[in-house]
Amino acid sequence: MLYGLLPLLRGWMYVHREKQGYLTLGKEEVIDVIKAPGFFLSAGGLLEESRDAKYVHIHVEIDGPDRAYPIDFMPYGLYRFGLVSPMNFGAYLTIYDDDKKQYAAALTPSHPIPFSKRFEVKLIAPPQPIEETEALPIRYHVAYEVVRITDVEEFKESVREVLGTRRAEVLPGVGGRTESF
Repeated sequence: MLYGLLPLLRGWMYVHREKQGYLTLGKEEVIDVIKAPGFFLSAGGLLEESRDAKYVHIHVEIDGPDRAYPIDFMPYGLYRFGLVSPMNFGAYLTIYDDDKKQYAAALTPSHPIPFSKRFEVKLIAPPQPIEETEALPIRYHVAYEVVRITDVEEFKESVREVLGTRRAEVLPGVGGRTESF
């Protein structure tokens, strides 16, 4: 519900980030970490120059009320499950080409997924060659989009204004509080 109200609210911004580089087998590459509340919108990655690139995990981690909520997928797994066409509720393949050694996937939740303190995107390479005869570096290009809450208090205040509520007020001379709805 709140995501639909964003055009009327203050204290937020869209964030689009991209990162390119090379990944070594047996390593992890943190693409980005956001330590602020917000909403996850989408992520995608192109992995190439090695047939082992299809085994790289694209890992998105969103904090939850009690523990982190991981979303983890790899091009090979999506291919094996037949998730090869766009969908509006999860991960799917966009490229799977063994001859060109190119693999790409996207993650598009059906609705923005909220996070309260932390959001992370990383790549996790397989520990050793799976299809190649030697460990080849894997070229990557990863992008993601989120809505980041830049000013929590301003955001909350604008939510109260839009919903027609206001902060609870302390009554003069009375120890209790009144609440406004």
